Amino acid sequence: MQATRSVGLLIFVVLVIAGAIGWQLLGTAPQPQLPSSDTTSQAGDQADADAETAPHQSSEEDAQATVEAASTREAVEAPDPSASDLASIVGQVVGPAGQGIADIEITCKRGFDFRETFADSDLDDANPFDPKTLTKRLAGSESKRAVTRTEADGSFRIRSEGTSKMVQLRVAARGHLLIERNVQRPTASDTDVGVLTLELGAVVAGRVVNISGKAVAGARVTRTDPETNDAMAGLEFAWPGSDAWATAQGGDSSITDQDGRFELAHVAAGKYSLRASHQDYPTATRSELSAAKGHTLADILITMPRSATIRGIVTDLPKDHTGVVVMASKKQPAASGATGGLIGMLGNTSELLGDMGFAYGESQCEITSDGKFVLKGLKADSTYRVWVSQQGRGFAGTGVCSQRVDANTDSAAVTLRYEQGVNVTFVVVDAKSGAPVESLWVRDQLLGGGGMGDMLALAPSTARQKAYPDGSVTVANLRPKDKQKLQLTIQAVGYGSFEQKNIELPETGSLDLGTVRLEPQPTIQVTVLNAYHGKPIQGAKVQLTDELGTARMGAMAFMGVNGVGPQTGRTDHEGRCTLNAITDQSAELSVKRKGFAPASVSVSSSGSERSEHTVRLIEGGSVAVTVLDPDQNPVQGVSVEHQTPENSTDRRKTDANGIARFPNLTEDLHEFRIGTARAGGIFAAALANRGGNESGAPWQRVDVLDQETAELTLRKSPSATLTGIVRENGIPLENATVTFQKGQANDGDSPLNAEALSSMMGLMNRGGSSSNKSDEEGLYSLQDLPSGNHRVRITHKDRAMQDTVMVTLQDGQNRFDIELTMTTLLGVVRDSDGTPVVGAEVTVSQQSSNGAEAQQVSRMMAGMMGGMGLGGSKSKTNAQGEFELRGVAFNVDLTVRVTAKSLSPATASATVALGQTKGPIQITMQAAGRIEITIAKAQMFAAVQAKFVGDGAEGVEPVMQVVRGKKGALEGLKPGNWELSYLSMQNRNPDDAPKITVTVVAGQTATAEF
Repeated sequence: MQATRSVGLLIFVVLVIAGAIGWQLLGTAPQPQLPSSDTTSQAGDQADADAETAPHQSSEEDAQATVEAASTREAVEAPDPSASDLASIVGQVVGPAGQGIADIEITCKRGFDFRETFADSDLDDANPFDPKTLTKRLAGSESKRAVTRTEADGSFRIRSEGTSKMVQLRVAARGHLLIERNVQRPTASDTDVGVLTLELGAVVAGRVVNISGKAVAGARVTRTDPETNDAMAGLEFAWPGSDAWATAQGGDSSITDQDGRFELAHVAAGKYSLRASHQDYPTATRSELSAAKGHTLADILITMPRSATIRGIVTDLPKDHTGVVVMASKKQPAASGATGGLIGMLGNTSELLGDMGFAYGESQCEITSDGKFVLKGLKADSTYRVWVSQQGRGFAGTGVCSQRVDANTDSAAVTLRYEQGVNVTFVVVDAKSGAPVESLWVRDQLLGGGGMGDMLALAPSTARQKAYPDGSVTVANLRPKDKQKLQLTIQAVGYGSFEQKNIELPETGSLDLGTVRLEPQPTIQVTVLNAYHGKPIQGAKVQLTDELGTARMGAMAFMGVNGVGPQTGRTDHEGRCTLNAITDQSAELSVKRKGFAPASVSVSSSGSERSEHTVRLIEGGSVAVTVLDPDQNPVQGVSVEHQTPENSTDRRKTDANGIARFPNLTEDLHEFRIGTARAGGIFAAALANRGGNESGAPWQRVDVLDQETAELTLRKSPSATLTGIVRENGIPLENATVTFQKGQANDGDSPLNAEALSSMMGLMNRGGSSSNKSDEEGLYSLQDLPSGNHRVRITHKDRAMQDTVMVTLQDGQNRFDIELTMTTLLGVVRDSDGTPVVGAEVTVSQQSSNGAEAQQVSRMMAGMMGGMGLGGSKSKTNAQGEFELRGVAFNVDLTVRVTAKSLSPATASATVALGQTKGPIQITMQAAGRIEITIAKAQMFAAVQAKFVGDGAEGVEPVMQVVRGKKGALEGLKPGNWELSYLSMQNRNPDDAPKITVTVVAGQTATAEF
């Protein structure tokens, strides 16, 4: 049962991390919503921008002006962000010594808030995965930035354009670290961010050249943290909008000029690495660099590796191949213990993303009109996997349009055949009159076969309401994988939904479904008016939901995204919107419009063809919540939760005056409280298996009245502050990560590695008050902690293991210095012939009482965390096969594990006394074999667990590998007999799983089929 729980938890974690990667690639940039190509959407977006003043319009001319602004949005002159009479962000910039500094650049642009960005989004408005759309979104964010400079005393005033709730403030002073803050956009009054103190940094400059010494212009040089490894095992994804993303993310990067020169003006002191990327070269990295505070390094030279190309031709291209590109990713070895991060668990990452429909590779290029292509910037003397992709469509494997072909660099005659896919045609008509229905939502999804499409079945395919002349529809270029079938959903205003599942598709050609007849159904016409003067409100979001509170065919409701389709719409210039009625039960009609309080009314269909409803919006009231500490001082940055009478929630943070403002609230009783910590968000909560929200402070009720502001004061409970110095052998240790962990240690019976799990939690919560890095004097500080007995975890890139110490906190200031010892273990790794093994990866862990399967899962988890730059550091053997593990745990049983390509993993046990250096221990690695695995029926996520059952089985650790699709491999296996168990979500018990015994021979590949 232990193994069963281990595998189940492992697969669950993989699912969570795969989702996190998707959001990291696509969902965390500060992306403003762009207008779609149709006029209605443009008008709605502009109406949003004008809505703050809409409730006070009192004349017909004012209402008409709003409509005219919507139709001529490019001609509308926005207010000057620097105008002194506008509510602005104000503050002062001072130097490390506390003096005001003049002429410092202050930048303000649209910030990012998940709920705000997605709550009103419509995935059907435009293709969210189209490269041009992504680039425009990111570039649009940059175009709306406002810039000013500090006055003589360091003071500043600035306001960004737009209407987003959050804005990003950035302070850039050469030779100092960047200051970046997310701030609530000021509305009624200024937002004072207080005094911003610059921290001294370093300036790093140099040149980027190629192997011939010629300057490389246009290369992006970025500082990277040496302790942050790439979770994608070094793959460089050329994903759409990546350049715009890098610019929008801010941070410290530089583009080389014509002489190849760059300057990074805000580098943190200490050790760092530099990464240079260019479309014509493989990425170059300079590591083991160091900078001191206040110093300038002006002679760093980065040499780009030798570049190679792959040339070829794509045959059978359609006449219009817009968005069709050729992509390549370096061919990865089969997953093995020597491959770290997620790539070691999930196999080829580019293929994994391809199965999800995200057509990304390490390199990509356009295809000429005659089908020729040239892939540039590839690593010389390498093998790449090359394929054709259709960029733009979203989920469920729509990206890959050809077979993947292996090609060596500098190949000049690679041939790829564009697979036309299957076209499905049909005609949509009114079931009663036979007249064509031309305005439709058509959704197509390929499901089945156990692929990623099944995992993403809850997500809608990318579709939007379109005009289909004469009701003729063609769903083009479908490329079903093995055992996949088509599911079609067709909707239209005034008609019932049509759905057909399990449609068998031919391998090629077309499939004509004939005529699809939609049955007419009643509609609701909604008119939205301004309650004060009765004028129509344009651009209001109208949605009809059933008794469960979800729109029929709602899209991704679990992420807060509103539904799309005939039960969601926006009002036109007359304030009108027509939706399909819900006829089988009562329904809720909700209306939202920026600048107004939301409104909702219960409706029921009368059975007639169309019913009419009028909704009048009021401005609503507001609540100003002030948060005070126990000494009655205002507290900035505290999250205040708000619960509406309808039991929906939102939260805002207090400003410099300790006030969180909630505008446009309905007339009713609203509840507020100081928010509970949500460290790590949904993924961290899922990983921690918390099963629900932690209980928080009691709710305080406020009676809200229209156009009035109510005030509420909340008092923050006492909390603890923990400060101290981290020392190593009595010397202050810089850049140690100190992380607070609530409560005492668990009882150790969890099958997951607690350290790796807490590291993952830390990854989700970087930048929070529960984690802090020690400065050059070893000083750390943690704020807003609960009193009681807790733990503090310390990690450092130069220490092989993390340290955990117990602390007892009382409310108020607490001082706790952390004393680390330098306990070291030395070793030498050789093969069976006595030859030193170079580049072997060495890790160390404390021996656990858990079973072998649980330990193996823990190691995989820890390996994934190591790929994310967390937990203890890894060591590699040098040219003599030697390794050094600094900072290991003392007076406990340790397990040293060594992995290397083509060799079986080897382990050794050791115990080191406090503060001593022990060794060198001798570790011998044996030649290994491998097993290629074939699965008859692909599963969403499955794994193969292998146990050594040959002679000398004691001490040989089991091997577990996630199998994606139908192929997989087990690497680094000791010669002898191995028992393989095939595990999946439907069959997780190893005792009942299908089993095969395979004999492994050193240097050879065996096969196994399930």
